[in-house]
Amino acid sequence: MQVFRGIEQSRELLSTPVLTLGNFDGIHRGHQALVQEVLGRARAGGHPAAAMTFDPHPVSVVAPHKAPPLITTLEERIEQLEGLGLAALIVQPFDLDFAALEPERFASDVLFDGVRPAELVVGFNYGFGKGRSGGVDVLTAAGQERGIPVSVLPPVLTDDGIRVSSTGVRERVAAGDLAGAANLLGRPFEITGRVERGAERGSKLGFPTANLLPGGRLLPPPGVYATRVRIGERTGLPAATHVGQPPSFDGPVAVEAHILDFSEELRGQRIGVSFIERVRESRPFDSLEALTAQIARDVLSVRERLARRP
Repeated sequence: MQVFRGIEQSRELLSTPVLTLGNFDGIHRGHQALVQEVLGRARAGGHPAAAMTFDPHPVSVVAPHKAPPLITTLEERIEQLEGLGLAALIVQPFDLDFAALEPERFASDVLFDGVRPAELVVGFNYGFGKGRSGGVDVLTAAGQERGIPVSVLPPVLTDDGIRVSSTGVRERVAAGDLAGAANLLGRPFEITGRVERGAERGSKLGFPTANLLPGGRLLPPPGVYATRVRIGERTGLPAATHVGQPPSFDGPVAVEAHILDFSEELRGQRIGVSFIERVRESRPFDSLEALTAQIARDVLSVRERLARRP
């Protein structure tokens, strides 16, 4: 997949794509439906399949105090969109000047005269332009003027009738409802990152961990979780993972994954941690002996829980 930083880069190298656009935070089942529609229309018309996303998240620019924690980082979005089969992704830098574009100018200057798509595919509630004042009616009208089809997809619902959205994913992860989040995402909620050097307390206790520092991104509540770890092409490695500040020590909020029956050095490598089930809440311990005994029980519990979820 070709990745372009803005429409200026894409203009010369991306010719008349079938295009969808949005923040794509989470790449949930609704986003996946958009991409599948784009892929089908691109194949039928002999066009490249492409998407446009924005970086940073628009709300973090126009109303930083209201900015939601990210479900997926830009790196994760790129990886997942590539995995869905897109040929190209335009990552449009988003700043206050861009946010101030009137909807009609966004449609004309950025989309139809900038990207020059053969077709557009958007979700039913897509909003754009200054104050998100533009909607699918503006895009449809602008497309009709130029003879460019604009397809609007209806909301995607789960089997139990829940409308899929990034907000819904955030709410469920923040509440510790990992099964509910996975239902909207179409896969377990995952955090990826480079393994950082930690205090190595886990190693001293006999339970070494691969540590990720998540920054301001979305996390489930503090606690211990049954997880599966992805390292390169290796997937599904069982792990007992603690999220939050170390309960008996000082330190930053971290994701600390103890990969079961694993002894390789991972520092500096990029891994993914998929959250399957919560084991217990986080709590401090009076002694290292008590902490070590609890970790051993956690590991046993994680083995049993993941064995029930092949």
